[in-house]
Amino acid sequence: MHVLLLEDDPDQSELYCRALSKSRYDVHPCANLEEATKILDNFRICVAVVDIELASGSGFELIEQI
Repeated sequence: MHVLLLEDDPDQSELYCRALSKSRYDVHPCANLEEATKILDNFRICVAVVDIELASGSGFELIEQI
């Protein structure tokens, strides 16, 4: 199962990636909305873990796009 992880804090992103990967998810981490959009274009994402307060915008923008 492909999981999109949108988190701009590198430490938090690493923590979430490790936890999700241990559960055998295919994690696609990204740090901004542009990267997240590219991932959505290239993978069939089943679950999105989205940081709402990003330095480059709002995670709600991605949720609306999905």
